[in-house]
Amino acid sequence: AVCDEAGQLEKAFEIFEEMKDLDIEPDVITYGALMSVCAQHGIWLRALQLFDEMKINGLEPDTIIYETLLLACKNGGQGEKT
Repeated sequence: AVCDEAGQLEKAFEIFEEMKDLDIEPDVITYGALMSVCAQHGIWLRALQLFDEMKINGLEPDTIIYETLLLACKNGGQGEKT
């Protein structure tokens, strides 16, 4: 089951990169979905990278994005960052 989850996580990021390669600009919902997956798996650093990328691309984080980022940090053992 862990391998399945890891494979699905990797596939989600592959699709995300393919979108960008096809000049399909990810929106706040797309970033939020990936950040949510990161939060579920405790991958806080990747969630933070997505957050930074989203802001660099001119997207304004909403309350859900901030909550998801905090959850990713918490689940990744980075409680002091929250």
